[in-house]
Amino acid sequence: MPRGRRKAVPDVGTLEQELNALKQRQSEVRAQLRRLKSGATGVRKLEEKLAKQLSTAKWTAGQIKEIQPSWDEVGFYQSVKAKQPTPRGRRPRAAAA
Repeated sequence: MPRGRRKAVPDVGTLEQELNALKQRQSEVRAQLRRLKSGATGVRKLEEKLAKQLSTAKWTAGQIKEIQPSWDEVGFYQSVKAKQPTPRGRRPRAAAA
């Protein structure tokens, strides 16, 4: 038997509480990892979609500049008014007047 102090053996209740706390912490960390992974996927998809949309706009702007070198794309985009998108799907039934 080695010399020195003996380690105090914690009771079963304390060990069970510690185990439950560790399991809870593990589930929280796993849930956080799932959220981070799914969030990264969503951001990547949005970046790809935006890149596709903007690549077409850049190509069009380049074509316009070839035809009219004085054309200012920033001024053009600032002059365009925003338009509310139309709702998709079925139209609601008209109220009987």
